[in-house]
Amino acid sequence: MGGTVIDGTGGPSARADVRIRGDEIVEVGPRLAAVPGERTIDAAGLTVAPGFIDMHSHAAGGIDAHPDAESQIRQGITTAVVGQDGGGTLPVSGFFDDIASAHPAINFAVSVGHGTVRSLVMGADFRRPATPAEIDTMAALVDRGMRDGAIGLSTGLEYDPGFYAEPAEVVALARVAAKYDGLYSSHVRDEENAVLDAWREAIDVGRKAGIRVEISHAKLASKPVWGRADEALGLRRSTVPLVALVAGVTGAVSGYALQWWTVGVAWPLNVGNRPPHSAPAFIPVTFELGVLFAALSIFLGLLFAYFRFPRVHHPVFEVEAFRSASIDALWLSAEVDAAEADGVARELRGLGARQVSIVGEETR
Repeated sequence: MGGTVIDGTGGPSARADVRIRGDEIVEVGPRLAAVPGERTIDAAGLTVAPGFIDMHSHAAGGIDAHPDAESQIRQGITTAVVGQDGGGTLPVSGFFDDIASAHPAINFAVSVGHGTVRSLVMGADFRRPATPAEIDTMAALVDRGMRDGAIGLSTGLEYDPGFYAEPAEVVALARVAAKYDGLYSSHVRDEENAVLDAWREAIDVGRKAGIRVEISHAKLASKPVWGRADEALGLRRSTVPLVALVAGVTGAVSGYALQWWTVGVAWPLNVGNRPPHSAPAFIPVTFELGVLFAALSIFLGLLFAYFRFPRVHHPVFEVEAFRSASIDALWLSAEVDAAEADGVARELRGLGARQVSIVGEETR
């Protein structure tokens, strides 16, 4: 009672009481009245949040000996996603039986491990590309795992036996997980000099298989790739700071030069024996014009380069439902690469969007 609730929706925090019955949150409100026999916890000054999901966990190891999962619980973790880096246990149904018998204090979700599947099919002869027949057998095992309740496919392409898998093999298995709306999580082939190529491979698997992608360890672990995080994340460095600097210097120089020319060249008047070129007197206008030019350049830069205004027409105007966007509905416009448009549309429909239209060169 009395805690600051952050509910995970992205909304602002708020002071509220939370009622829990059994293992469910049944009521949240500003001032809930305690019922007879109900245990209350004074959470004033504390933050109350839903349990965290550890998307890359190895907590299944040792959970039978430590079912209280204290190292996770003390971090606020209530769900651990295991079967990472291409490892894990098959069949998935057997894993869930083992977990249930341990009665752990946290929840578990599991991915089908590509390395485990590859070892079962290829045995010790894994230092080569898989044959089509072997890939078909692996695909059947992934399908079984997904039907047993796995949430996706994981790979450990930096390790044996996954290191020898060609991208086509991974795509074929990821397509199986995609049929169940699964997730592809990857410990990529390289985390050092070739890390960017390894990330591109993981993203390419997602595009070809139509599956969501999680890169398990987003790190640039060697000196040649330090400082390339923007490139790795697909970000381009903004030119706005440079534009603002150039515009600010231009404004300051122009202000100073204009004052010097006015009082020193065009009208060289002697005012109180002050020299025509009086630098201290020029500072206020020089500073103000520098700031003004920099601010104006940022505003115009955002307007033209980022928001692409002014724009008389936009393809989104052709969508019939756009007419009612400002009247009775919420309208979301998202700019994405053409190759990602269909995947984004599926995500939006899955979130409950009533209508999703893809616009561009053609309106669909």
